[in-house]
Amino acid sequence: MDTHTPSHRTALGYASEQGDVDQVKKLLSDPENNVNEPDEKCKYPLHLAAENGHAEVVKLLLAEPLIIVNVVDGDGRTPLCLATKNRYVDVVKLLVSVPGIDVNNDSPLYNAVANGDIDIVKLLLSVPGIDVNKDAPLSWAAGAGHIDIVKLLLTVRGVDVNKGAPLAEAAEKGHIDIVKLLLSAPGVDVNKGYHSPLEEAAEQGHIDIVKLLLSVPGVDVNKSDGKGATPLALAVYNRHIDIVKLLLSVPGVDVNKGEESYEPSCYNSPLACAVNKGQTDIVKLLLTAPRIDVNKGAPLAGAAEKGHIDIVKLLLSAPGIDVNKYAKYSQTPLSEAAWAGHIDIVKLLLRVRGVDVNKDAPLARASYKGHIDMVKLLLTVPGVDVNNKDWAYGPPLASAVDGGHIDIVKLLLSVHGVDVNEDAPLATAASSGHIDIVKLLLAVPGVDVNKSAPLAIAAEKGHIDIVKLLLSVYGVDVNKGAPLAKAAESGHIDIVKLLLSAPGVDVNKGNPLKLTVEKDRARCFRLLLSNRLINVNQYDWLGNTALSVAEKKYEYRQYAELLRNHPNMRFSLPAAILRYTTASVWRFLTSEVAGELFRALLLFGIFCLILCWLA
Repeated sequence: MDTHTPSHRTALGYASEQGDVDQVKKLLSDPENNVNEPDEKCKYPLHLAAENGHAEVVKLLLAEPLIIVNVVDGDGRTPLCLATKNRYVDVVKLLVSVPGIDVNNDSPLYNAVANGDIDIVKLLLSVPGIDVNKDAPLSWAAGAGHIDIVKLLLTVRGVDVNKGAPLAEAAEKGHIDIVKLLLSAPGVDVNKGYHSPLEEAAEQGHIDIVKLLLSVPGVDVNKSDGKGATPLALAVYNRHIDIVKLLLSVPGVDVNKGEESYEPSCYNSPLACAVNKGQTDIVKLLLTAPRIDVNKGAPLAGAAEKGHIDIVKLLLSAPGIDVNKYAKYSQTPLSEAAWAGHIDIVKLLLRVRGVDVNKDAPLARASYKGHIDMVKLLLTVPGVDVNNKDWAYGPPLASAVDGGHIDIVKLLLSVHGVDVNEDAPLATAASSGHIDIVKLLLAVPGVDVNKSAPLAIAAEKGHIDIVKLLLSVYGVDVNKGAPLAKAAESGHIDIVKLLLSAPGVDVNKGNPLKLTVEKDRARCFRLLLSNRLINVNQYDWLGNTALSVAEKKYEYRQYAELLRNHPNMRFSLPAAILRYTTASVWRFLTSEVAGELFRALLLFGIFCLILCWLA
């Protein structure tokens, strides 16, 4: 007898899924049909009937002596779990009446609570052995606002009123009646949760719940999560000013708790957070708090960087303010304002006694960003160091050159004492192709035309006008940095021609011939090969010559043929030995033997260290 449908369900499974009572009866009367036979997806007839709410079919199946009521499908779900999930109360009633029913496998109680099905919850709670705490159903009910279910669960003996932090869940969602209910439960932990109930309420702006929680003995007004966010910081971050006022009135509140960072985050100190979000009203409020640390998290630097001038004025008037304070990831207030171009704030800070005009290089940072009015202002300040370096952009002149700001370059070059060679601004200009800046720098007495090899850099980048300009300068080293090799490698044939005509050029510096083969620069290769001074046998530190490189690839055969036919081509024994040696060493280093040897030496070294420690 064929018991399978076209969908590969068993005939009994298919009839159970469809709720076909007559067909189920007929199939159950045939001993060849197994009531516990699953389909290809490991779904049993009882699963299919239960999850589709066919109570009459479930009743028929449960009447079978061999029925396994707690059988799990391929997803690990029981018939009871599926019935609760799909809210079929009649099916649940049938299943829980079966002796030996497992009411805990796959958490049917959780499903019923999540759905808000109080009738199913009651049915499940009536079964002996129910685990009322599995998967924290009380917490889910509290968070979902199912107050009737919360009341019901609280009457069950053994319920854990803290598992899953139900109070925090209710506080977060603003369910004040449930909060009150939970607070009246014996043993409730008013601070339980990754975010405590007070944190959740403060963050979400539920002021009535905040008031309620603050009235409870033992509430921790400063409790923070794993990253340090306190109720006060969360209220500040989310602009809940009334809650901020409320929390500031609580004895023992820590107004400074938080990270030493000026980024706008709820993990910073409340003041730093308020400043960076531009919350002037909250800043005023926090500045009136006793024991406020006006420097924690560098709020002045944050306000200066964001351009909040009113907050800058407020902070500068606060007793104990450090005008040079910086935090993690920040610079000094003056440097931040200079970088961001907030000239009014810079003027304000420069009037403050004790401001450090050189710390964190405000002049260099303003120069890089191209704020010329800012640069002019800073250059008028007594004690400003015109060569003070920023850690990332270098001194002011190099910073201005890097940014391509020619007006600022002119301005800085007019200042007495400027170092025209620090951090090689000429090389930077040559790299960027700023020929007007190159001309300006070359006109300055004392400029080092060879520092960091500007000729080689310009040759590599293909800036032929700058190459011509540099070659016309007295004292230029035409070989420093191997400009010919750089130009040849990059394929700039006009620059190669220009350099080959330069007096004193070393045509073999940097092995340009080999580089042209490696990069397939055919025109440059032929030009170099035609030079009578070229060394066709030159090899690098690995023993590679132009010919050995050409012979490695079939598509480079034209290079190999030309090199073999060159009158100066010779077999180089040292180069061959060096190539063989380096290749052999590389093969050994990448072999399993070398790996085993390295591990053995490492273990021996660890053993020796342990012996030394024990001695």
